[in-house]
Amino acid sequence: MIKRPQFFFLFLMFINIFFFFFFPLWSKLDYVSCYLYKLSIYSSQITSSKYSLVNFNFSLYYVTLFFLLFSFFLIIIEFFISKNPILQIKVSLVNSLVMLLLLFLFLYCSIKYELLIISHNSGNYNFSFIFFIISIISNIIANIFIRKEIRTNKN
Repeated sequence: MIKRPQFFFLFLMFINIFFFFFFPLWSKLDYVSCYLYKLSIYSSQITSSKYSLVNFNFSLYYVTLFFLLFSFFLIIIEFFISKNPILQIKVSLVNSLVMLLLLFLFLYCSIKYELLIISHNSGNYNFSFIFFIISIISNIIANIFIRKEIRTNKN
């Protein structure tokens, strides 16, 4: 599996999802009060530098966390089923759908909570959002290499 090109992209996807747990998804700086507001997956609230400002809807937070952990688990499964590329493509397809659902949930949360806090400033998407986009692209590229391997094995 390590010699195959899809391993690199699966590993890149694994690392990106892992880093996603440690960096905030979105941040906003209030220039008047000098507070930095952050939205992250490891906290169920939008935090400022001094206090918690807005609590998430806990069901939305736990659904997002569940799907993120499920996607992380699917990446690990994709590593270990490399001998069966058809099953690997099916797992990759499910993982792509889960990650797209997560992307829409993240965008929904950031847009919804951006309007609640300091409407005159816009927020910034941070590294974790970029990590997540890179992991979606890596999943697509790994899927292309798996399909290419299936075609070469049939010939």
